[in-house]
Parts: sequence; C-alpha cells; structure tokens
Amino acid sequence: MREKIFIPMATLIAPSDQGGYEMSTISDTLLETLEAVDLDPRLASGVMSEKAQDRLYDECDGVLIGGGSNLGKDEKRDTMTLRILQKTRRDGKPTLGICLGAETIAVAAGGTLIPDISKVTTEKHGVSIDEYDPSHTSSTYHKVDIQQQTKAHIIFQEGIILVPSRHEQGIADSGDLEISGRSPAGITEIVEHPGLPFHIGVLFHPELEKTPLMDRLFIAYKHATSDFKHARTIFRSKNQEFPFAS
Repeated sequence: MREKIFIPMATLIAPSDQGGYEMSTISDTLLETLEAVDLDPRLASGVMSEKAQDRLYDECDGVLIGGGSNLGKDEKRDTMTLRILQKTRRDGKPTLGICLGAETIAVAAGGTLIPDISKVTTEKHGVSIDEYDPSHTSSTYHKVDIQQQTKAHIIFQEGIILVPSRHEQGIADSGDLEISGRSPAGITEIVEHPGLPFHIGVLFHPELEKTPLMDRLFIAYKHATSDFKHARTIFRSKNQEFPFAS
C-alpha cells in the first residue's frame, strides 16, 4: 500500500457573489507531484476537530506542508499545522515543508521570520505568475548554496542548485534547526533538524519544476516515509514504543 501523507489545507473565503462561504483548498500541482512518486495524500482542514486531526495524523506515514498565505493570515491552518509539527518533532514522522511550510517548521522549532524579504535585500524572491517559465520576464529564479555534510546535500547531490522562488517572508532565526542552504544574498532557503531522519523545509517551490534535480527531494521524502512506515510496523508488532516517540 502507498504511504499516506498528512497535508494541511489552506482556508479561503469565496467571493461574496459566490456565497462568501469558507472553504479549504490545496494545490493541484502539489497533489500531482505526490502522485508521481506514488504517495497517498490525506487532506486535513483547520475546521476539523483536534480529535479528527489527530486520528488522521496517526494513520499517516508523513506530513507535508505546502505553500499558502503568510504565516498569521490563516489562523485555522496555522494553529493546526503548528500543533501537528510538535507531534512530528516528538515521533520523528518524516516532514517536508515548502515555502510557508518551511517557515512554519522554523517557527515550530523556536525560530522567527522576516516579515518582508524586500526590506532586507534587493535579491528577488517572488513572482505573481502561476507557472514558472525561464523565458518569462516575471519569473524569479535564484541559486541556493548547499552546505556539505547535510541532508540537503545528500538529497540534491549538488553544491549549488537553481530554484524557482515565490516567497515574501523569510526565516530570520531557524531555532534548533540547521541552515543547510542559503541564497547568494544569504537568505535562508533550506533548514533541517539535525536529530531527526527527515524534517526538512525549503523556501523555494520544487513542485513547480518538473526536473530530475527537484524530483530528488520528493523521491527522498518518499523513501523516508516508507522507512518510517516499515519501522513503525515492526515496533508495533512487538508492542514496543517507536524510538522517536516521547
């Protein structure tokens, strides 16, 4: 069976002429990317009770937090995600954060954010178009320098990578996470937990680049969730507590 992935959905309000009701949404591109590596998305909404969220979390083999509104603008999603991240930090469930997801991982680790990157650097980090195209004048790509002897370096197998970027906020302090990748201007782009097998956040959007290089991140995440699922099954069969559980 495919590994199940807990994914927090964003909360949006429909236009008033369409009823103005609240709805939960998820990026189709992200779902397609997970399907490509044979992962089974399980969508969670901030309107669900904590009991329902926890039940879904317990069924899953990993957590993936995608992009969305800046932290603080989607209270229901933020509250759920920060609470779930405390669980992943305790039980070692593989966790991948993308853009907002990486920022949320950093805050859960005791870190802080840069509210507006444009106030601290002239380096470009965001665009307004939906699809990335190197020839498009609005496209924003930049390099990321990856530190050697980090999980990120093992995953990408490169010292410098070119990434598609779309983020207004940034990470000021990574808390207890290691910074394993920075932009040329020194902006944090990759963070990882040194003591957990796979607890990684990237500020860029690998799901928007259908390339072998970006695929390496999702393949590595797939392998981590498979290893977690296998190990947890063995420990449960022996009525033992999983090693990373508190």
